Amino acid sequence: MVTRKNGRYVFRMVSDTVGTVHVVGDFNFWSRVATPMRQEAPGTWEVGLDLPPGTYRFRYLVDGRYWLTDWACFGVEANGQGEWNSVLYVPSDQASMALPVDVEPPSAGSERGRRTRPPGRRRPVDSKERAA
Repeated sequence: MVTRKNGRYVFRMVSDTVGTVHVVGDFNFWSRVATPMRQEAPGTWEVGLDLPPGTYRFRYLVDGRYWLTDWACFGVEANGQGEWNSVLYVPSDQASMALPVDVEPPSAGSERGRRTRPPGRRRPVDSKERAA
């Protein structure tokens, strides 16, 4: 599980049967040793990271040999090796996550964003756009 606390992203894994846990991903160039997690309580492992905006893939490495996926994260995706990477999205602006796709962020002095298209049905996406 990944949560945000005091501006940091806190990675947390619960397991009482492990000796060491590292979080490994895009943010540390998939280094198996760069980001060890601390045992905060019996069976609870944590590490807090300052991450710039972006989309990050990661996994937990247990005892240097077992890979675990964080199914409670933002999402998961196949990693091409028959397993799943966890996906964490760090937005550039937390408030922008709540805006619909066709609404611009509010400008200075305004309370609401403005629609960039008239309301109603969105145009269909054709198969060429979907594949891109």
